[in-house]
Amino acid sequence: MSKKRTLVEKIVYGIFLFLFKKASVLKKCATEALMKDLSDLNIFNGLLKFRDCGIM
Repeated sequence: MSKKRTLVEKIVYGIFLFLFKKASVLKKCATEALMKDLSDLNIFNGLLKFRDCGIM
């Protein structure tokens, strides 16, 4: 029974790490999109880049 438990724990941990890495990549992409558009204040370009990052 402990082998099954450790296998399930490893699978859950792997899924958690995958989702965490995916979320941090999306946050970084969104932050870069916003920071680039702050200089010319073009909000619509920022929103389009958010869509390109896969956030919307």
